[in-house]
Amino acid sequence: MSNEPRGIVKNIRCGEFEATLRYVERGDGLYIVDAYLKPISFEEAPIITSFFGEKRIFWNLGEDGTLKLLLNMKVKSPEDFAEDFMGFLAENVPSIRRVYSLDSHVRSLREDGWLVAEKAAGFEASKVIPAMGRFEAEVAKVGSTTVTLRLALVLFPRSLGEAEECAKAVASLKYSVVERFPVLRAVKKLQRVDVCGLAEKLIDAYNEARRIACVEGTQ
Repeated sequence: MSNEPRGIVKNIRCGEFEATLRYVERGDGLYIVDAYLKPISFEEAPIITSFFGEKRIFWNLGEDGTLKLLLNMKVKSPEDFAEDFMGFLAENVPSIRRVYSLDSHVRSLREDGWLVAEKAAGFEASKVIPAMGRFEAEVAKVGSTTVTLRLALVLFPRSLGEAEECAKAVASLKYSVVERFPVLRAVKKLQRVDVCGLAEKLIDAYNEARRIACVEGTQ
């Protein structure tokens, strides 16, 4: 059996930003060995290193914009460190704060034909499902890199029979039916969704809802 310490690598990507965090398990616990972040400007590097306070670390910024951090720090878990570190970066480093903002997702949804109303800490979006009703989404930021989602389907079945068919169809997509007829309403709540890829997640959920075809004339 090898006595080499077991390594763990965590890769994070959001837009143009990439991070690779490397950990190793030793006899006395888990350590983060180093981290690679890109693209980082020279002005942003000191902001990033300030996260570590008085801890002794070494860093180097390459010509390609890759910041290498030599850390060798004991941590509780890869998930805890990544959440704290990425939260700090998304709040304090301009280029990273930009890719974790909701602005780009709002633009993507509007370009895809959604109606979007921006709020202080999120937005509401809706899009018509032709001949069926509409799809709604409420997004609320709960951290620097995460949001909660509340998805809703508002459908217009033409009979009690159609309403029952729709209720079965939306339940198969893990929605909870709160009203059935004359208007069918169903909701699904998702906690702590990563901001990266948010617009794509909503568009995929909308397309999934369109495919249920439980209202007459949508077959």
